[in-house]
Amino acid sequence: MSALFVRYNLTVTMKKRTPKAIKEPAEFSHKHLNRIALFVCAFGLLFSIYYCQNHPPITTYIEDPVSESTKFRLDDEYYRAGELRDIAAADFNQLVADKKSFIVMAHMLICPAEAPLHTTTQTLTSTDNLVIYGMTEEEFKQTSLSETIKYLPTAAIYRDGELVAWLDAESDADLPAYKSADGLRDWLSRYIELQ
Repeated sequence: MSALFVRYNLTVTMKKRTPKAIKEPAEFSHKHLNRIALFVCAFGLLFSIYYCQNHPPITTYIEDPVSESTKFRLDDEYYRAGELRDIAAADFNQLVADKKSFIVMAHMLICPAEAPLHTTTQTLTSTDNLVIYGMTEEEFKQTSLSETIKYLPTAAIYRDGELVAWLDAESDADLPAYKSADGLRDWLSRYIELQ
């Protein structure tokens, strides 16, 4: 019985000696966490306001492709006869290595989304006497284009062997170029001189 009394006495004594601050640790840290979170939010807001006022928007660093000084002429051989020519990956890679200026359209063999661009490209080649290369998806995968362009169909413009611009199949801004020959002509004329 004396062992039971000692154990009860120790428990009661331990409870009486426990400081109040230790009994309520959740309340103590919760108040401080709220203050810290409020401070971090206020600091973040002030920093973002300061950053936005002292740094220009990212779009000012992008060159405007519409300016007349950036327009260029394709190599002369692409203005003579209007046709859509098939091109293999090896021939395409050679054109790039030779630093040629040309237009290429990449497409899938069987795809309903490809038909409007293919039709507008054929119309444009005949009306404007342009030679535009056509490349299938299999050939496309064997070129450097596949590293930059993710979705087909597309049209790409090369200047001196460098990719200048391409149609983005997911961009609403490029939608007119997919729908009509006039839209494609307008898009091309932003970058190249048409005859």
